[in-house]
Amino acid sequence: MSTPSGTERSYGAQSAGNANTLVQKKSFRRRLRYRFDNTLARGPIVLIGWLLVAAAVLSLPFWLYLQLDPDGIDATGTKPGPDNLFSSFWAVLGKGGFPSNGWEGRSFSILITIASLVTGGAMFAFITATTSKKLTDLKRGKGPVVESGHVMILGWGPQVYSILQQLDVANENNPGSAVILAPVPQETMTDEIKNRVGKLKHTKIITR
Repeated sequence: MSTPSGTERSYGAQSAGNANTLVQKKSFRRRLRYRFDNTLARGPIVLIGWLLVAAAVLSLPFWLYLQLDPDGIDATGTKPGPDNLFSSFWAVLGKGGFPSNGWEGRSFSILITIASLVTGGAMFAFITATTSKKLTDLKRGKGPVVESGHVMILGWGPQVYSILQQLDVANENNPGSAVILAPVPQETMTDEIKNRVGKLKHTKIITR
């Protein structure tokens, strides 16, 4: 299309360029999110590392403020940069604080307390989620079995109850253990054994 000045304007090319830019931004965010999710899937140690990195990033503005205006927070004088950086990082983790002399110091303390609450809340949520997942996995029978000299029972059925009773009698003089591997929820097996067999005196039952 021609403009009054005689120059041609290509709306299609401009729209295509904007669409390509939008697609590139989405693909970059998707790749970044994908890599971040992969790092989180590596285990709790990696997540703790990310939380420490987040705490370090949150401590940078407070450290910069201490460097630019140390007298507004602490009247004792200027401290070396590394000391202020460590103090800020330690305070964000909830392990330290700063003097609250005047409104400037109080405002600074409030902000750093909020930052420490965010970091501490994330850490507490992580610990709670990790513990809950571990307990769920154990209830589902996903934990390892470290036993020796035990009896292995494969499958599940009515005959398991009589087998366990006979094992308990056989283990009267030498207590042992029995591991049951079956495609049945662990809670179901535990409840059924408790209701049908009762508490065994000489045999430890492990269900997986």
